[in-house]
Amino acid sequence: MVNVFVTCVIPAAHSNIWRSQVELDVEEDGNTLMLRAVRRMVLIRLFNALYSAGRWAYDPLTRVFFGSAWHNWRRTLLPFTGPDRTLELGCGTGELLPEIALRSRVVVGFDFSDSMLEAARQRVAKSEIDAVIIRGDARALPFVDEEFDSVVSTFPASFIASKTTLNEIARVLKPGGHFAVVVSARFTRFQWKRPFIHPVLRVAYGSSRSMNRWSDDLLAHPAMPGSWQDLKTPEGEAFVWVARKRQPQSET
Repeated sequence: MVNVFVTCVIPAAHSNIWRSQVELDVEEDGNTLMLRAVRRMVLIRLFNALYSAGRWAYDPLTRVFFGSAWHNWRRTLLPFTGPDRTLELGCGTGELLPEIALRSRVVVGFDFSDSMLEAARQRVAKSEIDAVIIRGDARALPFVDEEFDSVVSTFPASFIASKTTLNEIARVLKPGGHFAVVVSARFTRFQWKRPFIHPVLRVAYGSSRSMNRWSDDLLAHPAMPGSWQDLKTPEGEAFVWVARKRQPQSET
């Protein structure tokens, strides 16, 4: 069985939120630490490029490296989208928006990158779906209280684990609404892909051992109790945080 991990730990270059997942092993020597530092610097530049001039390469590159697996991992959160209004945080190029639109009456794609959102707007126009694209900061969502019956995100940057962001998500989510995040994934099939994909992932993310240190309270919020779920796909499985906003207590 092949266990090749993919995770959203890359954007941790912008903060230490994911440190519980990627903290360095005590036995690592100076050379290993240097390689990690270089790897992080390269990844910062790579993702900055993909979120600017390289936006048109983002989707094709994921298909080259992961085939249909990447999209199938992302699709695992679709059952948690509500029938009324769904907010996708970190929507990127909007690849998932057309499928969310099949399940939700109103879809809002939200991201901080003008470049990515330009691609998302073109995708929405081409798909002729009813979706709104908004640029902003997830730590200050421009929505009224309890506006959405689902908030979702796939392979997001570290902003998603900010307590400020989680407070905002809890604020805009309706009672009983779902908050679902695809945080990580792995291949369990297609061993022939390992010689091509595993070296890339190892350079980008480190060993699978360092990816398997998820904290139960990483995305926890008092108003949105949840748990980790391993959701199967044809190529492997996605690791998804699924939470639900508490219903208000009835007055006695």
